[in-house]
Amino acid sequence: MNITLSTEPTLSGDGQFLEFVADVDGREVRCALARKALEMWFWVPPEAEPPRLTRAYLDGRKRIAVALERRIVKQPAEPVVLKTEHFSG
Repeated sequence: MNITLSTEPTLSGDGQFLEFVADVDGREVRCALARKALEMWFWVPPEAEPPRLTRAYLDGRKRIAVALERRIVKQPAEPVVLKTEHFSG
């Protein structure tokens, strides 16, 4: 599976998710990454501002893409939401 993540995620209205688009084998897939996952697995402080969240996302794109691929294989429904448990194994 070939996955490319967008380089411009946006923060959800409630501030709990970074929303982004992934190109998955030529198909656009809407995705969201939980702020809690960024805090737990990407060392983002709980009070971090959006630029810090975006930097963690950009720095962790390879790891996020792997978690995204596993999630899509198990459950292909959209949007794909990545939470803390999707990075633990």
